[in-house]
Amino acid sequence: MMYDLDASGMLEKLQGIESATIIVSNPCFELWYILHFVNQTAEISSQQCIEKFQKICKEYKKGFISLKLRERLEDSLDKAVSRAKKLPLYKNPSTSIYLLIDALEKI
Repeated sequence: MMYDLDASGMLEKLQGIESATIIVSNPCFELWYILHFVNQTAEISSQQCIEKFQKICKEYKKGFISLKLRERLEDSLDKAVSRAKKLPLYKNPSTSIYLLIDALEKI
């Protein structure tokens, strides 16, 4: 499972699960999308992430990815992984979604 860390106490709860690989995005999943197009190293709120991504990809609506946007995200996946790996894990901003991508690529 993947979780946003914008819920209070979520990280601590997840870290209490033994033998789990924690895949989170802090503050929210839209950060992962942002990293496909630009570097984001300054702290950012969930609302700011959504607004920033909507400026980058005007067709984005929360909870919906169009085919065109999906293709754009796929084309820039390597950039997102590279940028995400440079962010400090569990801090704002950070995402460990690249762990899932790396695991899938090994299959």
